[in-house]
Amino acid sequence: MPRASDAQVSREIGNIMYSARTCDFGITRSATIYGRGIRFMTSRGMHRAWGNHNFPIWEDPESGMLMTLQIETPKARIVTLREYLEDTYEKGGRVIVCRPDLFTLVAPSPEKERHLRMAWVAMAGTKYDKKSIWQILKMYCRIRKHIPENTKEHVYCTEGTFAPYMDEQVGWIPDQLRNESYPTPIHSEHMLRQGRVEFVGGGKDVKEKILRLY
Repeated sequence: MPRASDAQVSREIGNIMYSARTCDFGITRSATIYGRGIRFMTSRGMHRAWGNHNFPIWEDPESGMLMTLQIETPKARIVTLREYLEDTYEKGGRVIVCRPDLFTLVAPSPEKERHLRMAWVAMAGTKYDKKSIWQILKMYCRIRKHIPENTKEHVYCTEGTFAPYMDEQVGWIPDQLRNESYPTPIHSEHMLRQGRVEFVGGGKDVKEKILRLY
């Protein structure tokens, strides 16, 4: 994937920062060896993946800044969204931001936003667990094409990004999400193709690539 120009980087980061809000999530395509490895392993099981990582977005009530749970590292940590975007693009990556369809039609209540924010913050310090590694290795070895039903929320950044959405207090199609067989980030890309999430910001060319990938 060609490295984005400085103008394109500035435009996409600015667009994401302007458009994103609490309850949104990002899809990242990292240009690192780690990112390439994740895409290679997940793509062996099913179809090609554009991205290799998902992350949640929320606004910190004290600072007013947009934050994210950075769970692409061995231990989850909280950073500002701008810091994450600048670091990702500086290393040659790309990012788009999406919004659950329910939250696109009806803005979440302050209580739901607070519930999601607290759930993501509580995950800081979470380590990459053995269940995640085992599931991905099974797909890499083609022992299994899909993540088994009712276990997908154990697959690392899927768990960190989407598990809070499945809480009954939030109300975003928890059964469909829990039983979705695709692993992250193919999972979120599949939802974008199905219209279950809406494109919010980032490169529109990326959105079109994802819609064409199978």
